Amino acid sequence: MRDPRSIALHLAQWARDELAGQERALELLAEQERCIRERDFDGMTAAHEALESYERASRARGRRRAELHRQLERVWGVPAGVLTLGSIVERLGPDGECLAELREQLRDRAAQVLHASRRLGVVAASFRRISAEVVETLLTDEDGNPLHEGGSLVNARV
Repeated sequence: MRDPRSIALHLAQWARDELAGQERALELLAEQERCIRERDFDGMTAAHEALESYERASRARGRRRAELHRQLERVWGVPAGVLTLGSIVERLGPDGECLAELREQLRDRAAQVLHASRRLGVVAASFRRISAEVVETLLTDEDGNPLHEGGSLVNARV
């Protein structure tokens, strides 16, 4: 079995990696928002691919954290599922100060990512709504009656 302080050092490295990952998430969200606003469809495709790569790295970080929690479970006899950064910091006492600082940074960064995600959702919904209104306007006659015989809208970029 490992010493809890040693595991905490690895957990602190995980937290630093997670902070970097969250910073990448903010960059990707900003890029997606830019692509929507500028109607950069090629950029949106690239941003989507980058997001898939980010998600794979995020899952790997999650597995790493889960393994560290299992190690602490073996040392402390506390189920890994109930361990949080806060409870780990408390159990470590003075040895958990660095981890406590990283925990606060992670909390702040997660709030930033949540805010950026919500903003992107609003921008995307607005773009969808505007696009639907344009299509609806194009498919009505001068009296505002829908042209049901107008054909089908297809992706002409193929």
